[in-house]
Amino acid sequence: MSMDLIIAENGHVMIASNKPFSAPVARVDFDVQARQLMLVYEDDAHEPDVLGLPVHDRLLPALMSAPRVLLVAVHNNEVTDGFDAPLTCVDFN
Repeated sequence: MSMDLIIAENGHVMIASNKPFSAPVARVDFDVQARQLMLVYEDDAHEPDVLGLPVHDRLLPALMSAPRVLLVAVHNNEVTDGFDAPLTCVDFN
């Protein structure tokens, strides 16, 4: 699965994927210290997925202040899956 982290000029956060998500997304956690994003699913049977997306210094302010994230899966230029989920900043260390 290929994913991209996109921060719009207005500060909105989006994660775009080329494959559908494993299950409905309940929220996205951002571990500030580790600079990792994690998808937490509504279904407890699905373990959270740590995303291998790089979070550079210039993206920190937007991630730390955004209340929500839009998640979209796109295949053949069509949105096949999408969620509007809360974005929470946490420190797992």
